Amino acid sequence: MKKSNAYKMLKAAIATTVATGAFVAAVPTFTQAVETTVPSFSDVKDISTHYFYEGVMNLAEREVISGYADGTFRPYQNISRAHAAKIMALALELDIVNVKDPGFTDVSQTNPYYGHIAALVEAGIISGYEDNTFKPSANLTRAQMAKIIVLGYDLKEAKLTEFPFKDIKTKDWHAEFIRTLYSNEITTGTTATTFSPNTLVTRGQMATFINRSELANKDLMAIRAVAKQVNSGIINVARGSYASTENKLAAVQSNIHNISAERGVLSKVVAGPIEDTYVISFTKGEEAMEKTIAVTFDFAPGDRFVAEVMSINATQVKVAFSAKIDPASLFTNGKSGALKANVTLSSLDKVTVGALTGELSGDGKFLIITSKEVLLKRYDVLIDGVKAIDGTAIDKYDEMITIAADKTAPQIISVERISASQTKVKFSEPMKAFANVSFKYADGSAVTGVSGRIAAGADEVVFTMASNVLANKDIVATFIGAQDQVGNLITPNPAMISFSKGSPDGVAPTVSSYTQTGATTFAVRFSEELVSAPNVKVGQVNATTVVKDDSNPEVYIVTAARVLDGATVVEVSSFTDLSGEVGKPTSQVVAFVKDVDAPKMVASVVVQDATDGKEYLELIFDKNIKIDADSKISGSGTFVKDYVTSPTTNFTATKATRKDDHNKNIVRVELDAFLGGATTDIKGVTYTLDLGFVKLTSDTDILPAPAKVTFTRGEDAAPSNTIVVGITNVAQDVDDTNKVNVTFNNAVDGASAINPANYRVDGAIVESVTLRQAVTAGIPYQVAVLNLVPDSNIFSGTRNITIENVKALGSTKTMEPYFTDTVLLKENVAPTVTSAKLTDTREITLTFSESVHTKAGTTDFALLIGGATVASNDTITTTVGTNVTTVVLRLESNVSPQNIRSGLSLVGLATLNIKDAAGNNLSVPATILVRE
Repeated sequence: MKKSNAYKMLKAAIATTVATGAFVAAVPTFTQAVETTVPSFSDVKDISTHYFYEGVMNLAEREVISGYADGTFRPYQNISRAHAAKIMALALELDIVNVKDPGFTDVSQTNPYYGHIAALVEAGIISGYEDNTFKPSANLTRAQMAKIIVLGYDLKEAKLTEFPFKDIKTKDWHAEFIRTLYSNEITTGTTATTFSPNTLVTRGQMATFINRSELANKDLMAIRAVAKQVNSGIINVARGSYASTENKLAAVQSNIHNISAERGVLSKVVAGPIEDTYVISFTKGEEAMEKTIAVTFDFAPGDRFVAEVMSINATQVKVAFSAKIDPASLFTNGKSGALKANVTLSSLDKVTVGALTGELSGDGKFLIITSKEVLLKRYDVLIDGVKAIDGTAIDKYDEMITIAADKTAPQIISVERISASQTKVKFSEPMKAFANVSFKYADGSAVTGVSGRIAAGADEVVFTMASNVLANKDIVATFIGAQDQVGNLITPNPAMISFSKGSPDGVAPTVSSYTQTGATTFAVRFSEELVSAPNVKVGQVNATTVVKDDSNPEVYIVTAARVLDGATVVEVSSFTDLSGEVGKPTSQVVAFVKDVDAPKMVASVVVQDATDGKEYLELIFDKNIKIDADSKISGSGTFVKDYVTSPTTNFTATKATRKDDHNKNIVRVELDAFLGGATTDIKGVTYTLDLGFVKLTSDTDILPAPAKVTFTRGEDAAPSNTIVVGITNVAQDVDDTNKVNVTFNNAVDGASAINPANYRVDGAIVESVTLRQAVTAGIPYQVAVLNLVPDSNIFSGTRNITIENVKALGSTKTMEPYFTDTVLLKENVAPTVTSAKLTDTREITLTFSESVHTKAGTTDFALLIGGATVASNDTITTTVGTNVTTVVLRLESNVSPQNIRSGLSLVGLATLNIKDAAGNNLSVPATILVRE
């Protein structure tokens, strides 16, 4: 069975698409032309005598009602109050789960209709009887139906010229509801002159009344449908939670508009009373609704910046990024620990920083930087050259932070069993070296054989229990006087924890195999996972590194101090499984094979470097390649241009380099230097070359095998210009203390120049930046106006101002950081009126939040009496005052007692000219109430 045209029109008006979890879901769309299969009933036909057809089919398709197992709907069967409640609750899409118990004695919470009845009671649509019953099994009357329809769909009575139903009296409790149904053309009565309020309602009639009511109040239904889609959730916006208040509001408004516009619903969004909450007003026709939502702002997909840098304790700084970071761009080993030179903390107060190490969070978006020394006072934080996991660059960060003295006591935050014989205790921050931990069994008896101490700068300690420690018996460890790096005592002091030794599993770990993986590396596989890396000697020499394999926790990769060659004794010792079973030391002769095969080039590719824009020929080998300052690549062969093959000259041996040390099997050569002059370095030409290698060798000092490459030359990226913009002047605006004018010595790139993050004014907040028109004639310049957050600059005086990352128009070069500490800024906190008091029948005395100046001959306020101006008494004269906190306003004439009872208030005029000493204009609300 297919929908009729009338049904499609109804569906287009009120259909609802439910957003999943957040209102930022894709905007719902509705296509009226789509034919959709709907349920079929043998006793509901599209014929003239079945007046209920449209209503039944509408509600059935929406799964509000259903038929019986025999395929019938039974439209002429009377409907019970409980079933009617279910249909109404589902049609109105009420929450039938999170409901308040209405307390009916005959409707228990196990009743299948409980949620529907409770939801309607809570919405004020239905009520029970005086004896506190609902009578769910009783049949619904037409009068009762009229009430729940009118209240449920918020129907309003239209103006009536006549009301034909003789069986409805004005004093009847249901009269108002039935009149409303009739005036909205929802009912025509049982006859032309009767409504029959006590007659029972059938299933078909109930569906019909709901259908007609939805058509009669399409505007409200559209609003309800939109409001249902709009829920608390997540929005992606540039800079995420660090976006400006205006940008957050604009993002919410845009998302709401996309949802509401589809249904012709107007929406207005304003900030709510709590941060990141928003109040949305929906209107359509004469209908209106409000809804408040909470929004979490997440970073936009393209955001690549340092979101925040903050100290978390005396020796650690937390860096928040907007995207997951590639650890290879941060750490010298590509994983964690020592930081590359592009992440630094520089003290401005001659405080020793010490060596820095770092660790990324599991999601790769937070970096914890740890210093060997206590951090205090001011630091310049530089984070540059860092890349996201997808290879895109993170914006350079170069800001000053101030680290206050750490007065927070350290705490024990977790106790974790890492094996049967080892327990790890985690602290809230790095600690001073500490060994004074006492151990006892929980029953007070002594325990020996527990070892472990807090190392200086560590934020955890591992306690190891020897074989004499009893298994499965609680041990209490007591820390007395432990301190963090700055000397704060642990809290509570003493601090106590409990743990116990587990039972070994009875199976000791063993070495399973040795597998050579490179000229100097091999893998050792164990029978099970170990607590920590074992000790390994190769030919009686300690291995350089022993590192757990990332892909298999039972395997450790060993790097030997020399090239592996021939039968060699490998000794493995000091290894323990997770249950505490200790493996027996093993010594075995392993037959290594010296790598005598020449490295083979397995692939080549032309890449353009994102840093310098130049093209490089990258060569990828099957093993690591050693290079130094004298490593070079040469080549000779042919090139094809315009289908003509020509021999090349022998290209001079050119310096070989490596993009980074993370992939030691890749080397590259700059094509501009390699291919020579204009006659041999040609864009679009395909080269086929035999390559020669100088001082490129494997770990066993073998040159690569001869290699042939074919590649097509593109072109190096050429920046449009490399102009570096400078600053000629920074000064507060003469007329507006909320603005600071920055004059650049050239036209600037708009995107970088209007980014508030590129400007820092100590003691004030830059909310936004506005660019004035560039001047190009004569000496070029352009002014950027820094718009300060009103009332954010709370004192007058010279300020430290830093400006950076701005580019000249069309240039790829950013400016050198600009710093000045000589600019005088006046505070921008506007004075306010704290009270307005009628002190005489012709005088109003104003009191201000600070000293102000008034001028003679200015009209600052108008008087409102009863909320409106009165021609005979609307002119107010302000007395002259200099550096005063009160001012007397002279009224045009006396106010009468009646005027006072009507209410007096002031409204600021456009000519208002009251300022504080810094020049800030008086801030006034829409009206100022005058009190007696």
